Amino acid sequence: MNTKLKQKNKSNSPFEKLGRWIGILLFLFLWSNLHATDPNPPFKGKRGGVFYMPEQAGQLTFGLVVGNESKWLSETRSRKSSVVKNIAGACLYEIGDPLLGKGTLLFTVVPLKDSQGVIVEVEGRQLPSGTFLLWSHGGASGAIHPAGNEPAVKPEDCIYNVFSVEESALTLYYGESMNLKVIQAVMPVTSDIRLADERQKESPLVYFHSGKKTGTPSLAGLLPLQEEKKEYFCVYRQNERADYNRFMLPALFEQLTIPFASLLRNFKSDHSLKGGENEK
Repeated sequence: MNTKLKQKNKSNSPFEKLGRWIGILLFLFLWSNLHATDPNPPFKGKRGGVFYMPEQAGQLTFGLVVGNESKWLSETRSRKSSVVKNIAGACLYEIGDPLLGKGTLLFTVVPLKDSQGVIVEVEGRQLPSGTFLLWSHGGASGAIHPAGNEPAVKPEDCIYNVFSVEESALTLYYGESMNLKVIQAVMPVTSDIRLADERQKESPLVYFHSGKKTGTPSLAGLLPLQEEKKEYFCVYRQNERADYNRFMLPALFEQLTIPFASLLRNFKSDHSLKGGENEK
């Protein structure tokens, strides 16, 4: 009995009590940071491959083109659609559709650390020949809305958008002349890039061929996809620590995903689509 009492007193020494309290406080600190909500997130995503910057600094939208058929990702019928959140702020989207046959597209979306922005990795698996990814960039107005109440981009938001394209590096100038703002982007170099009419978005192909003579311009790109070749997109606000080109994006993506690389690999492996019937 005395032995048990001595052991109990030893386990409750001031130093061990202090150590336990430090451990509890550290756990609470890490938990609160892991689940903290950023009041001004670097991007927002919607199911269906639509991503937009806060303060209405533009929207990045994706669509599928196979032969003469096309549809926006928001219209796809996924066989098994999955969205992963709260892994260091990253999301993973998995797209399957009859247009792709047994093929799938994996989108991994990661916020940047050194800038308000996002990097997107796209990888195709078992894609039919002649598969293209259509991307649309624009719709920046600078309007500020209550958090969580940002409206979808409207054609009117494109009126004051001016684009500069140098190979795969894009600059979007927006706002009125006395309050001009800038957002940067880097797209895959094999994209066929052109101006398009934001009002003509009935389908990706209609939009891509809509022509540049419009008062509501946005930028369209048609990217040929190759089996298991990873393509990268980046939209960001340039600063002294964030000035990217296409050669930097794979390493940047790898660096940002180091904390959850194994989780990402496991998720891609576990949720790769193997064919089968489509879910509605």
